Amino acid sequence: MNEDSRRQHDHEEAYASFKSFFHHLGDIRSFLDDLGAVAVGNPHEEEEEEEDAGDA
Repeated sequence: MNEDSRRQHDHEEAYASFKSFFHHLGDIRSFLDDLGAVAVGNPHEEEEEEEDAGDA
């Protein structure tokens, strides 16, 4: 029974590590999405301003 208990404990630790890993991946993805929105979003705003200035 001791070996079964140890396996269960190892399984729970592995599952917790697995969940933690994917949680961190989600944080990194969110950060990269935000970073990409800032990097890509600014040039589009400038292009729109240039078009508006050309119409005036």
